[in-house]
Amino acid sequence: MSVLSQIAVGPGAAVALLLKAVAGGVFSVFVTWALILSAESWRLNTAVRKLGVTGPVAVAGGWTALMRSPIVAVVLSAAFGVGFFVVARFAGRR
Repeated sequence: MSVLSQIAVGPGAAVALLLKAVAGGVFSVFVTWALILSAESWRLNTAVRKLGVTGPVAVAGGWTALMRSPIVAVVLSAAFGVGFFVVARFAGRR
């Protein structure tokens, strides 16, 4: 059964639920993006340390590679869907 069909109130509540769900999806995308960036930075720093370099190092192309990677787009899309579903599911029960 759909979450929106469980609501026994007017369309204003449905719009509020939709906005909450979209906000939950966007929040989960931000959290997932932060985790992806942290993992990528960790991976690049480990690779640079294996070369024997110490201290801060700039690694060219890190962001470009992430932005063009299809797996990152898939993971961020899935994160939005999960965040949207979780917030809609729990906000719709009130």
